[in-house]
Amino acid sequence: MPKLKRTFTSGRMNKDLDERLVKNGEYVDALNIQVGHSEGSDVGAIENVLGNTVKSALGLTAATVLGSIRNGSTEKIYWFVKATGVNCIAEYDQANNTVSPVIVDKSNVLNFSSSHLITGINIIDNLLLWTDNNSQPKKINIDTFKAGSSNFATHTQVYGRDFILADVKVIKRGPKTAPSITMKSTRQSGTSTVGCGRNEALIPYNFFNKAIGNTVVMAMPGQPNWNQNDVVSLRTSKVNDKNFKDEFEVRLRYDGATLSGPGYGAFDGDFTVLTISNNITDDTYVWSGVLEEADPMFEFSFPRFAYRWKYADGEYSVFSPFSDPAFLPDTFEYASEKAHNVGMVNNLRKLTLGSFETPPAEVIEIDILYKDSQAPLVYVVETIDDGETSYEITSEIIGNVVDSIQLLRQWDNVPIKAKAQEISANRVLYGNYLQGYDTPTKPLITASTVATTHTSLGNPIQSVKASRSYQLGVVYSDVDGRESPVFTSDNATLSIEKKNSSSTNVVKAQLTSAAPSWATHFKYFVKDVSSEYYNLALDRFYNADDGNLWLSFPSAERNKLMDGDYLRLKKSHDSETPVDANGRYRVLAIENEVPRSIAFAREHYVSTLVTLNVQPFPASGVREFKFDGPTNASDPKFFSAIDSGTVIRFRSGANISAYYNVIEGGFTGDSTIRYRVKLDREIEVADNWLDSLVITNNFHIDIYKEVERRKKEYSGKFFVKIHRDATFESAIIYPMIINDPSYTQVYEGETNAQLVYDTSDPDRSEDFFAFSEDSNTDANTALSPPTNSSATFGVGYAAHSAGNNSGSLLANQDTGYKWFDSGLSAGNLIRFDGDTTGKFYTIQSVAASVTQKRKAVDNVVDENVIIYKVVTLTENVAGTFTTTQVSVYDKNTSFAAFLSENSVILSSPSPAVFETEPQEQIDLDIYYSATNAIPIANHSAEQTLGWFNCYSFGNGVESDRIRDDFNAPRLGKGVVVSAPIDEPYAQERLPTGLIFSGIYNSISSVNKLNQFTLAEDIVKNLNPSYGSIQKLHVRNSDAIVLCEDKILRLLTHKDALYNADGNVNVTSNRSVLGQAVPYAGEFGISKNPESFASYGFRSYFSDKSRGVMLRLSMDGLTEISSTGMSDFFVDNLRSASTVIGSFDDQTNCYNVTLNGKTASFKENVRGWPTLKSFLPESGLSLNNTYYTFKNGELYSHDNTSRNSFYGGVVAASSVTFILNDGPSNVKSFKALSYEGSSGWTAPSIETDKQSGRVMSFIERESLWYNYIKGLDTTWDNSSFTGSLDTKEFSVQGIGTAVGVTDNTGSLAIDIGATLNVSLQAGAGDVVYFKDISADRVVKIGACTAISGEIITCTHTVGQPTPAINSDFIFFAKNSEVNTSGLMGYYARTKMEITSTTTKELFAVNSEITVSS
Repeated sequence: MPKLKRTFTSGRMNKDLDERLVKNGEYVDALNIQVGHSEGSDVGAIENVLGNTVKSALGLTAATVLGSIRNGSTEKIYWFVKATGVNCIAEYDQANNTVSPVIVDKSNVLNFSSSHLITGINIIDNLLLWTDNNSQPKKINIDTFKAGSSNFATHTQVYGRDFILADVKVIKRGPKTAPSITMKSTRQSGTSTVGCGRNEALIPYNFFNKAIGNTVVMAMPGQPNWNQNDVVSLRTSKVNDKNFKDEFEVRLRYDGATLSGPGYGAFDGDFTVLTISNNITDDTYVWSGVLEEADPMFEFSFPRFAYRWKYADGEYSVFSPFSDPAFLPDTFEYASEKAHNVGMVNNLRKLTLGSFETPPAEVIEIDILYKDSQAPLVYVVETIDDGETSYEITSEIIGNVVDSIQLLRQWDNVPIKAKAQEISANRVLYGNYLQGYDTPTKPLITASTVATTHTSLGNPIQSVKASRSYQLGVVYSDVDGRESPVFTSDNATLSIEKKNSSSTNVVKAQLTSAAPSWATHFKYFVKDVSSEYYNLALDRFYNADDGNLWLSFPSAERNKLMDGDYLRLKKSHDSETPVDANGRYRVLAIENEVPRSIAFAREHYVSTLVTLNVQPFPASGVREFKFDGPTNASDPKFFSAIDSGTVIRFRSGANISAYYNVIEGGFTGDSTIRYRVKLDREIEVADNWLDSLVITNNFHIDIYKEVERRKKEYSGKFFVKIHRDATFESAIIYPMIINDPSYTQVYEGETNAQLVYDTSDPDRSEDFFAFSEDSNTDANTALSPPTNSSATFGVGYAAHSAGNNSGSLLANQDTGYKWFDSGLSAGNLIRFDGDTTGKFYTIQSVAASVTQKRKAVDNVVDENVIIYKVVTLTENVAGTFTTTQVSVYDKNTSFAAFLSENSVILSSPSPAVFETEPQEQIDLDIYYSATNAIPIANHSAEQTLGWFNCYSFGNGVESDRIRDDFNAPRLGKGVVVSAPIDEPYAQERLPTGLIFSGIYNSISSVNKLNQFTLAEDIVKNLNPSYGSIQKLHVRNSDAIVLCEDKILRLLTHKDALYNADGNVNVTSNRSVLGQAVPYAGEFGISKNPESFASYGFRSYFSDKSRGVMLRLSMDGLTEISSTGMSDFFVDNLRSASTVIGSFDDQTNCYNVTLNGKTASFKENVRGWPTLKSFLPESGLSLNNTYYTFKNGELYSHDNTSRNSFYGGVVAASSVTFILNDGPSNVKSFKALSYEGSSGWTAPSIETDKQSGRVMSFIERESLWYNYIKGLDTTWDNSSFTGSLDTKEFSVQGIGTAVGVTDNTGSLAIDIGATLNVSLQAGAGDVVYFKDISADRVVKIGACTAISGEIITCTHTVGQPTPAINSDFIFFAKNSEVNTSGLMGYYARTKMEITSTTTKELFAVNSEITVSS
C-alpha cells in the first residue's frame, strides 16, 4: 500500500499557503514545540518545550508586571510590579537564586499604571532609570533603595524616612534662595570696626618733636578694634601758606588702652612710634587712625557668591541665585588729577556667607561658588558638609573652575513625561516627550519705584540707576525648578528721572492676576536695555571761538567718549550738589591735543587811528577793503603788522567789532598811506554799524597776534567741545568763579548788623549792609530783605561826614562805595551767602540811589549818611538764608574778560562729573533675575526687589564700574537672564523630539544625568512624517529610533557625509546626536514599543498599523511575518491591545504575545516554528536562561517538567501538517504511523471530505501505528448545529413518516415502506429529520428497535417531531465505528501529546489508496 511521509525539516509554520501547496517539511500550526534543526539535513526533530518554575514569591494581590530589564554585569533581573495597594520593583539575583525588594511603594509615589507599560528602562552602574509616559522620568540608586526595603509589604525607607517623590525623580531640585553676605572691611574679630578698614578712628594729637621709638599716649573717643602689637597708621594734612597741601603720616605700634574718662567711654591709648614724617608742625591735628592690614580681597572686582548641592549619586543641582556683589566701596573721591573714583574700590577683607537653604535629605555636600562680574567662569571656593549654615572667606584663594555651561543651566528641562528612553553615549536620551505648562492667563504686573533721600552724602548706597527706563517681568517655576519664559505686561514699565540720581532708588512690583495652578514659586526679572556708560570728572573748561565751550578731561578717560555721544551733567563743580536739571550735551568735537583757540592766546599788539577815504570801506558782507593809515616812519610797528596771520578788530566810539583773521594785507604803494586788507571771511551782520561809517578820523583798527601758551594743565588731557547753557553756568561756571583768582568779588559785607560810627575804626565807614535797619534811625525803613517768591530787595551803604552832618560823602573814593555805586548794576551777579543752595542771581535792574541821614546808636550829634538802592533780579529768590553775608560779582568786567581772553578756571578736588549717555539696545529682549524664588503663597503681595545696578553717592553721581575707569569691571545687571517668547506659553508634546542629558562617567565620578541644559544643543527633532517616537535602542554606537511609521539610525557623536556615488562616508563629529538616517522600507513600530526585543545586533518588533512583524539587522529591515505568517499577524495584530515581545536566548527565539497567543520566531529556520500557550506579561533572558513574568512573579523556563506553565495544568504540545502529495487525486487515508516517542495522538485528521482521528498508536516495527477512525457525529438541538455532515457516506435516507407516536422518552415512527437495511438498532445509528417548515435539521435520537416498517428511537420530551408525509427522515451511522480510512484530496493532520517528560516526533506516515 502506498505511504505518504511528512518530516519537519523546515522547522516552521506556513499559514499563508493553500493547504494543498504546503510543502513537505513545513506545517500549518504548532503549539509548545521546538524543532531540532540541522542545516541541509532531512532531520527535523520536534519535541515538547520546557516548563517554567516560579522564582519569586512576592505575595501581592492582583499583581501585574509592567516592564523588566536584565543587568548582565551583575547577573540580576529587575521587574516593575503594579498590585493592589502597592507598587514595587523586585530584584532577582541569578547567582544566589534570591529575590529582594528594591523599592516598595505603599503610597502610590511611583504612580504605576496598568495602562502604561514601562518600555524605557536602563541601568548604568547601579543606577536604575525608567519612564512610563504616565509620570515624570525616574531614577534610583539600586543599592540605596534596596538597603531601605525590608519586604514587599513595607514602604521603602531612605535617608531615615519613607522615600518620597523627590528621591526618585531624574530631575534634582536646586536651591531657590541666594546666600546672605555679611561684609567687613577688616579681618579683626568682634563687632566693632572703629579704626579698621573704612571706619577711621579720629584722634587729636600734637606730634611735634616726636621721634621713632618714643612712647605716646593719646586720648581716643572710643576703643578701636585694635589688638596689642597691631600697627596703626595715622594720617592728616594741612594747607600751607603757598596753598599746597602738606600730608603727614605716623606709624605706631599699639601697646594697649585703659579707660580714662569715667562715664564718657573714652580710652587712653599707649603707642610706640615706628615711623614719623619729619615736617610735622607744632600743631594739634586730628589724625585718621586705621589698622594696617593686608590688602582687601577682590579689590578691583564685583564678586558674587552662590552655592549648589551635590546629591548622593553624584548629581549636582543648578546654582542657587547669586548673592548681591560682595563689594564694600569707599567714600566718593573723584579728583580729575587722579582720573578715577577712589570710592569705587572694594574694601572687603572678611566675608561671611550664610542663610543656606535647607537641602533635601539626599544632598551630601554643598559647593560654595564664586563668580566675578566680568568673567563667565564660576569657581568652587570650597566644599562644605550639608549641615553647615555659614562659611567665612578671608582670602581670594579659589578652587577649580566649574564647567562654563553650568552658568547657563538655570533649570533642567527634564521631560514631564516621556514615552521612550535609552542610554546613548553615556547620556540618558528621551524621545516623544512632554514639556512646559499651560498658562491660561497672561500675568499682570504693576511696577513702581521708591526714591529715598540719600542718608549719607558721599557714601555709596545700592540703587537703581536713574535716567533709565525699565520693564519688569515674572517667571514661574514648578516644584522641581522648571521655569517658564518671562511674562510681562503694559503696566510693568517704569522710568526713573534724572532728579532721582541723588536718591537711593528701589523697584517694587505686584502681581494682580491669578497664579498658574502648576507653579510653586515665582521670580521677578528686570529688563534694562541701556548699554554701558561712563563717568568723567571735569578738569577745566575754556571758552571756544564759536561761543561753545571746551572741556578738558584726563587722557586716561579718552576712550569713554566718541564724537556724537551725549554727556549728562550729574554733579556740580566744587560741591556735592547734584544737578537735577537736564544738562544734556552733545559732543560736538573731540581733540586729543589742546585746541588752537586755547593754546594760542590773542594778545594786543598795536592799535592806530585810520581814515576811510577810498572804497571799498569795511562793512557787513565785505571781505576786502582799503583804508589810509600811518607810514612806516610814523608807526613802523603797525606798518609791518598788517599781514597774513594777524587778527584785527574795528573800533569806533562805543562800537567794537568781532575779531577777523587777515589772509592778505599790507601797504599798497598807491600812496604813502594806503593799505589793503583781505579777511578770511565776510564781516558779520552783527557788525553792521560799520555800514553807516563815513569818511572819518575816528576809526581805530586794533591788531592782535596769537601767541602760543604752553601750560602744564594741557598735558595729559583731551578736550571735548559742547554747547553752553544755563545749567552749565549754574553748576560749573558760577562755582568756578568763586575760586578763580582772575575773577573779582565786588564785595562781601554784613547784613542785618547794627552800623555804628567809630572813629577808631575808619573802615566801618565802608561797611556794606543790606536788608533792614535797627530802631535807632530816622532813615527810610523801606529797605526790605530778600524773601522767597520775590525778586526785589533793598541794599544800603553807610558813609560818614568829617565831623559834621552835612551829608557830604568823604567816602566817595572808598573802595566799598565804588563797588556799591558801580558794582550793583544790571547784568552783574549776586549771591546770598546764607542761601544753602548757593545759587547765583542775575541783577536785572537797580533803582536810583537814595541818600538819607542816620543817627548814631549813641544818639550823639554826629550822623552817618545812608545811601540805598532797590535791586530787582531776573527771577524770584528761592532760598533759605542763615548767615549775614552777601557777595556781588562783576560780570561786566572780570567775567567778560574771562570769556574773551580765555582765562583758565582752576580744577577742583571735587570737580563736576559728567555721565555718558548710553545707547538703548532696543532689539535686546533680555531680562535679569531680580529676586529669589518667592513662594506662590506670596503671589499677590507687593514685593520690594533687591535688584540694583549702581551705587549712588548722593551727589548725583551713580557708578557701576571699578574706579570708574575705562573698560574696568562693571557691577553688571545680574548673572541669570531669561527672555519672553513670541508665541503663547503652553504645554507641548514633542512626538518626534529627542532630548538628552549631560554625560555620565563613573571613572571620573561625573554624573550629569539630571542635567538638561537648554543653552546647549540637546534637542533634535525628526521629520514629523515619521510619526511619533515609540522606542529607542542602542546598537553599536548608534541609537535606533523606532517611530510609528519609520525606523531610523541616529548617529551619535558623529555625522554622515555622502560620497558622490551616494554611499555614506562617516566622519567623526562633536555633535552628540548627528544625522538621522532612515532605513529602507515604509515600516514603523506603530504604538507598540512593548513588542520590541533584541539579541545581539538583531531587533524584533511589530508594526500593527501595517499588520507585519519585523526584524532589524545589519542588512536593514526584514518582514519576518511574510515567511508563512502574514495572514496570521494581519488578523491578530489588528485586534491586539498589547503586543509583548521578548527573546529566549536558550532557544534563540523571539517570542511575541498578542490576542491570547504567543508566537515564536527563530532565525535558523527563517520562520515561526511554533505557537506557545504561556502568555507572559514581560520576558527576557539572562545567561542563556529565559525568564517570563506572570501575575507579578518571575518564572524561569528551564523546568524539565515540560509543558508546565505558571503552576497551571500541563499544556499540550502539537503540530498540524498537511498530507497533500498528489493533491489532484482523491485518496483514502487508511492508517497513520509516526517515528518518535510514545504517547503521541492524532486527535484531528481532516480531509476536504471527512474527519477522523487516531487516539492511540500501537508500536509496530519501530513505528507507532494505527488505523484512522472517523469522528463521532454530534448535534445540538438547541442551536441546531453540530458535526453532522449530510454529504458523508455514513449519512443515508429513510423516507417520510405516515405516523408518529410519542411514547414519553421514545418515539415510534411508521415509515409505511420497507426500511433501509443499513439502519441498525442498538448499533449507535442516530435518526434525524429535516424540518421543512423551519429549514433545519432536528435530531430525534438513537435507533433502539426496528419492527417491520416502524422505527423506535430515543426522544427527549418537548423536542420537535417530524411532520407526517412532509419532513424527510434520515440516519447517520457511528463514524468512529464504521469508518475505515478517510476519503479526500489531502489530509490536515494534528499530532498532539500532553507530557511533562521529553517527547520527540521525527516524521509521520499515512497509508493510502488512490481512488480510481
